[in-house]
Amino acid sequence: VLAHLARRLCLTQLPTPSFTDAAKEAECWCPGCGQNHVGAHLDGALACYAGGNPGRLAWHDMWLRDLHAMALSWCAGRATLEPRSVAVGSAIRCDLLLHGFTHTGGAAYIDVRTLVKTKPSEAAAEACSPGLRCDHLEAAKTKKHYPAIRANNPEDCFYALLTDEAGGVGPQGAEILELICKRAQWRC
Repeated sequence: VLAHLARRLCLTQLPTPSFTDAAKEAECWCPGCGQNHVGAHLDGALACYAGGNPGRLAWHDMWLRDLHAMALSWCAGRATLEPRSVAVGSAIRCDLLLHGFTHTGGAAYIDVRTLVKTKPSEAAAEACSPGLRCDHLEAAKTKKHYPAIRANNPEDCFYALLTDEAGGVGPQGAEILELICKRAQWRC
C-alpha cells in the first residue's frame, strides 16, 4: 500500500505545454499491461485490466508482496505468505496470515482482491452508487473465508483487502492497514 502511495506521490510533474506531453513524461508503468496510464495531474489508473486475468494476477501479487513486506518489518516478522487452509480438506485459503496480531493473541487472515471500476460494464454502476461494488465484493470474500477461520479459532479475524485500479482500498482494507501502521508505532 505504501509502495502504491509512494508511486503516486513520486511521479515527476513537469511543466509541459499539453496534457499529452505530460502524460508521456510521467514514469509509472502498469504491472498488468506495461503501459503508462497516469496523466499530468496524476490522474488515471496505476494499473489496468487490459491483460485480463494475467494482468490482474500480476497486480494482485504486487499488492500482496508489498503487504507481506510491511507486515514482516512492522509486525515483528510474524507473517506467513499464502498460508495453508484452516478448513481440513479445503483448498480455499487466504493470501496472508499475521500471527498473534489481535490484542487477544489471535491471528489476522487477509485476502487481497483487485477491483476494476473503470471497465465500461462497471463504470455506470460505479457512477450511480460509488463503492457499492467494493462493498459487495468484501461481503462475498468475508462469506467465503470467515466461517472456516472462526470455526478454527474464535479469536482469529479476517480482512478482505480490496484495491482498485487507482490505488484506493475498501473499508476492511483501510482498517487492516491502519492496524498494521499502529503496530509499527507500538514497536518504535
